Amino acid sequence: MNDERIAVSTAHNRISSCNVVLKIMRGDNHIRIDKIAKTLEKKRCYVRSQAPDRIDLDEIRKVQHQLRNSGKIRLAAIIGLTRTLGMRLREAVLCDLQRLKREAQKFGKINIQEGTKGGRKGSHAPRWIDITECAADAIDFAILASPPNSKNLLNPNETYISFIRTVVRHKGINLGGYGIRKIHDLRAAYACERYEQITGHPAPVIEKRLAMSKEELKMDKEARRIISRELGHERIEICNSYIGSCKK
Repeated sequence: MNDERIAVSTAHNRISSCNVVLKIMRGDNHIRIDKIAKTLEKKRCYVRSQAPDRIDLDEIRKVQHQLRNSGKIRLAAIIGLTRTLGMRLREAVLCDLQRLKREAQKFGKINIQEGTKGGRKGSHAPRWIDITECAADAIDFAILASPPNSKNLLNPNETYISFIRTVVRHKGINLGGYGIRKIHDLRAAYACERYEQITGHPAPVIEKRLAMSKEELKMDKEARRIISRELGHERIEICNSYIGSCKK
């Protein structure tokens, strides 16, 4: 037999998925695998070392225009939502677009609920994101791309899995040709942009500072707290995988 191996990150994700399924089935956490790194005898590296693609929003608009002209308007809509609102792929596909538009108009921010990781949904799991002009445009574009009689980017008789297989990852569709390695990179680009907005400095993965004052370190931590919440994570350390680490 061939010596089949998988990445440490893949192993972590699979074990985490098992833990989630067991919790749902049993209704408790009595059976689960804790300390995954110890179980695998290898830690997962969360620190991003390469700047994400397509940070510039003008480039995103160009890509959207190209995809739309190629008949891939729903994929173009996903790119806009992930880049301007930091959504995961699943969140961008399943979000209630009309609700987002109403919230944007009424509150100037939107609450990401549908498709969230771990089933986070409702008023007990708020994830409010301030709406910029670009984000409002992305929502309007997604509404335009939404199929008739649908509240999201799926056709009424279409499943999420079939959409991913036939639209997002269908053979012949290569986002690399548009300068995007993977859609998740656009979420990292959002995080890097937010870091610079909050701190006034480029994200560490883009430009690492050799020394930071106590005040700058405090601001860095606050930025990570805000970005972590906006991305739907509970731990600020996870920001390392989006914006890099400020440590040497």
